[in-house]
Amino acid sequence: MWNTKIVPLTVIAILLHIIYFILGYADGAIDFTYISSYYDLHENEKIIIVFSGLTSALTLVIWLVYYFKNNAFKSFYPKKTMSLYKEWLLILFGCFLVCAFSASFYYGKDVRARSYFSEEEAIKRCETLSLASFFTVGSSEQDEYMYFDSIGRKFNKRVNYMLYKGKKYPLNSLLNKNIQTFSFFDQKKDSLRKIRLKDWLVNNQKDSVKVLMTRFMGMVKEHQLTANIDENKWLELVYNYPEFQEVHIVGNEEKLEFYDPNQYPIDGKIDSVEAVEGNVNQLDTINQYIVEINNEKYLAYKHFVPYNSLQSAYNIISTSWNNPTIDIDYLIVTFYFAIAFSILIFSFRVTSGKSWLIALISLGILNILFGVITAFIGNEFVYMGLLIVLTLAAFIYLLIILKRKQGKGISGATLVGTLWLLPAFIPILYGLILEIAKVVTGYNRVKYDLRPTDFPVISWFENQFSAMFYVNAALVFLMMLYMSFKIKKWKGVAES
Repeated sequence: MWNTKIVPLTVIAILLHIIYFILGYADGAIDFTYISSYYDLHENEKIIIVFSGLTSALTLVIWLVYYFKNNAFKSFYPKKTMSLYKEWLLILFGCFLVCAFSASFYYGKDVRARSYFSEEEAIKRCETLSLASFFTVGSSEQDEYMYFDSIGRKFNKRVNYMLYKGKKYPLNSLLNKNIQTFSFFDQKKDSLRKIRLKDWLVNNQKDSVKVLMTRFMGMVKEHQLTANIDENKWLELVYNYPEFQEVHIVGNEEKLEFYDPNQYPIDGKIDSVEAVEGNVNQLDTINQYIVEINNEKYLAYKHFVPYNSLQSAYNIISTSWNNPTIDIDYLIVTFYFAIAFSILIFSFRVTSGKSWLIALISLGILNILFGVITAFIGNEFVYMGLLIVLTLAAFIYLLIILKRKQGKGISGATLVGTLWLLPAFIPILYGLILEIAKVVTGYNRVKYDLRPTDFPVISWFENQFSAMFYVNAALVFLMMLYMSFKIKKWKGVAES
């Protein structure tokens, strides 16, 4: 414990984790008035990842400076059988702490997003938003072409209607609308929600629609957003019983997009070649108008509710509950980084800088050679196969040195190489066998949706690829326990 300097490292790392958690919590604040994009959400995260990487590197270097000052193993100081393994576990623990600063940042963001509403309340609000999207501008469930699949054959038929419960409705009917979804809901739940909405309409349950719009407008007022209609006007605009044709469209926000007169000609006037070829949309003067903002023209809706702002905010909230950034997959990736660093440090600790450098250069040259051989042969499996052979050869050579006890020879470098390669041995072997099985059985020549039926065993092993990494992580502990015993014996072999 004293020699590894793990206690001061743990204290410093915990303080840094608290700082990154606070940064994540602060960055996780949600602006309900802002419509965020993919790039907006990730800009701060990129900066934090860079700084967390720099923090990890700096912390690791400072720790290693003090850690490498004393090495009882190289000085032949008496050590117990399990001492090397315990030392590696401490190194692994320290590396995991150092590698996981970004995890604390993301966890802080998720905690902040969850703090707004309980999971139960968040689900209710997302359901309201999903239902309300049915009555704003959005995509259609079916276009003018209906598709029929029969015995593997596909037909299409041009129609000007859609069917619901045996009755025909116009394609521009509300009953032909899609709804927005959130990560809380799967496809089945979305389908049931859509059916509920359609039943409200065909059964003329106007009060149910009014209650929904009132709940939505309550959320608008709660978050101090702006709409230019209330629930009564909204209902009046879109509720056209019995066919519910969309004459008046309610926008998801006031401003729609940059206005291009060539793409949206007014009153049918065609100003461009693209328009002549039919690559334009007629400007909807019933529902849209042109607005000028900072000398730029935009299309805007005459009637709108701030749906996009609410959807953007509640997408973040639902994701924080249902699909948080910090999950088992994120932690296993971080753990593998920690394993890699811990083995690099441990291999240097138990051998020498010379052996470590020889192993690094040798593996680099061999990887280049393997790549050239693979390209020359033209078979993707060659590279993985050569790595497996190299790992086994290095391990077997180490066992031969230990059995003969006639001198270490180049076993210092091969020991380092073995330690570096063994954690990847199972994943490489697993992937190689799986890919060979696919080629031999003709798995890749079968349609994707038929593979689970025709090749259930191969499909099962392919679906377990992620689980294999979890199992391999556990096997690394057993492998390092075995290697720590062998390294202790290897230390007693004469140098030459």
